[in-house]
Amino acid sequence: MKKTRKHFKYIMLSAFILLGTACSSGGGGGDDGVTFDGNEAPAAIDASNAEAIGTGSGEAVQKADASTSLPGALALGSSANVNQINSIVLSTADILTLPAAEELPGVCSSGSASISDVPSATSGPIEFTITYKTCAVTGTNIIADGKAVLDFDDVGNPDAGFTITYINFKVTDPVNGTTTLNLVMDCTNPASCTFNSDFVGSDGSTHRITDFSISGDASSGFNGSATFLHGTHGRVSITITDISYNGTCDPFPSGGSIAFSSSNGSSGTIIFNSDCTVSGTWNNGAGTSGSF
Repeated sequence: MKKTRKHFKYIMLSAFILLGTACSSGGGGGDDGVTFDGNEAPAAIDASNAEAIGTGSGEAVQKADASTSLPGALALGSSANVNQINSIVLSTADILTLPAAEELPGVCSSGSASISDVPSATSGPIEFTITYKTCAVTGTNIIADGKAVLDFDDVGNPDAGFTITYINFKVTDPVNGTTTLNLVMDCTNPASCTFNSDFVGSDGSTHRITDFSISGDASSGFNGSATFLHGTHGRVSITITDISYNGTCDPFPSGGSIAFSSSNGSSGTIIFNSDCTVSGTWNNGAGTSGSF
């Protein structure tokens, strides 16, 4: 196992470095253990799908953290220190000499952390799960409760990709209360990671919102940008303007607008009205446009 531990230490050191810079945008909210497996291609926006893409993007912004009433996907950077959480999980992972499902000593000052499905391979893909049970993480003010699944493309190659999937992972601190993460940290290599928030929409499809840069709150309105992947129709860039939620139109906004565009040149807009109706426009990028 020495080779495996060596590569894990390399991966963790690289990940700690990138967490300080690459993770300014976070993700959260969503349904327990949901993982996006839908259409990742650029969306071809037209009359048949513009409204669905628009309403889906509005629902993505809405995914709320129950403890703060702020969208967990957007509030994560302030309501839970995602950099610190990832560092904790990656540190905990450096225990591969322990037997499967054994409680991990020293990780928690109270509560417990354990690992299951510990692989014996020193190369190739591996996957294992760390489970925290009301774990007061040693040296921090954080209590962790939930599962983190680590999946490495090739544990013998420190430059290979890996993911950390948080499944109903509750993070509690004395200042911000509890935030629930259903979140995927997806790294193509240790120096390039993104955070994705996946959820099942009201249309029954699984969607993803990622690359957040958003400020504001649910009452005064959110503003900013993100990438939205509609499970059926594909990827768009979205610009969020004064998106607000008063609870009457949930899971959709009760005000504001979202502009969305695809790298293939098609685009659209949607306006959310206080009576829970929507209207918008679309352009297919090939000279045809319309409204809904």
